[in-house]
Amino acid sequence: SEELEQLRARDVVTGLMNRPFFIEAVDKAAEDAQREKGGSALFQIQIDDAQRIREEAGLSGTDQVLKEVGEALTGVCGESAVLARIGDDTFAGLVRELSRDAAAELAERMRVALQELLASADKKTIRLTASIGVTLIGQKTGSAQEALNQTYNCMGHLAKKHEGGNAVYVYDPADFI
Repeated sequence: SEELEQLRARDVVTGLMNRPFFIEAVDKAAEDAQREKGGSALFQIQIDDAQRIREEAGLSGTDQVLKEVGEALTGVCGESAVLARIGDDTFAGLVRELSRDAAAELAERMRVALQELLASADKKTIRLTASIGVTLIGQKTGSAQEALNQTYNCMGHLAKKHEGGNAVYVYDPADFI
């Protein structure tokens, strides 16, 4: 049934899409871009210092923090974005028809929203920050995997340039020559 399919596509902790469903959405976006049906922006959102959060919040508290992160990202991105939890402390977003400048601006709004988030976990307030890598999926994007690899490269670039995270980087191939 359609309801069961929807449940299968969701991350149980956050209610966002799960990794397999998200990869399918990125595949479709890459195919559409190659057919000149418009490009998309792909975001990877990595919670900074996740180990500290797990230690402060405990297991159930960490789940609550992750849920609140998902809600904050949804609040910034709106319903048109496909948002997912793709790893323990990694989220991703896909937004259609977004320019490079608009994607950078959206990523910065996400970063600020997470920095300002006061997540609650077992009567504790947890503060957090995130590093966000962005790449554009266009006609020259070979595949979803290529686009995802570019966001992973963004995270490596951020780790080198911004110790402690809390930054945004939009993929530029010239930085990886």
